[in-house]
Amino acid sequence: MTKARKVKRIVAQAEEKTIREMYEDFQLANRIKNLSGMTIRFYEQNLVRFFRFLDDVSVADITAINKQVVDQYILSMKRKELKDTTINTYLRAARALL
Repeated sequence: MTKARKVKRIVAQAEEKTIREMYEDFQLANRIKNLSGMTIRFYEQNLVRFFRFLDDVSVADITAINKQVVDQYILSMKRKELKDTTINTYLRAARALL
């Protein structure tokens, strides 16, 4: 199978999943990679805010997340007057998931 076909299959599978399903797959992959418990907890704790934001803006599909949604997420955190370091920590977790 060519590399292009593999990529298309992975993308097609991702398009069919909800964000929660992708999160579960992500955490399973982290456990398989034998990441530390602290790293797995880091993702659990820091993705909660991202999931709440996605619920607030009614985004349930992974394919609906684009640059505009991420920019809105950043602005919502800035409106709450979070420090830049905190915002970057939340973004680091979201980036790893996406």
